[in-house]
Amino acid sequence: MKVKTLENQSINPTDIKTILVLLILSCISTNVFGQEMDCNTLKEGVYYAEVLKPFHIEWKVTRSGNQQIEEVIKLPDEAKKAGYPTTPQHEIIEWINDCTYLLKYDETKFELSTTQKAINENGGALNRIVKVEGDCHYYISTITINGRETSMEGKLCSE
Repeated sequence: MKVKTLENQSINPTDIKTILVLLILSCISTNVFGQEMDCNTLKEGVYYAEVLKPFHIEWKVTRSGNQQIEEVIKLPDEAKKAGYPTTPQHEIIEWINDCTYLLKYDETKFELSTTQKAINENGGALNRIVKVEGDCHYYISTITINGRETSMEGKLCSE
């Protein structure tokens, strides 16, 4: 059975169902993916961060203005042996947008390691918030050293 349209063209009922399903899916995806993440709560305050790879590391992050201080809370021996810093790290935040920012080590606050200098010289660590759940923001941090890009995933939660 065919349905007659205003222009006297025939449309198959199966085509109508397909169009309706596509419209419904379009509305659902717009509502799910069209929402913007709220990353504004990350700009000031105290947070707790962790990464699981390559080591499980936890630290306290204190942000004020464009300054950030990271203090290690949990650092396995393997990370210490690999040279992960154990002293507080002072960084400068450069916000690109509400959910993306660059971190560079603040060489006026402490002596930078060779790796920290290389990170700064290559533009800093690019951090992108990829998901927000409650008080936690999931991020991907990417650095480039000697043309080699390295990324790690982590979580930053409000105190």
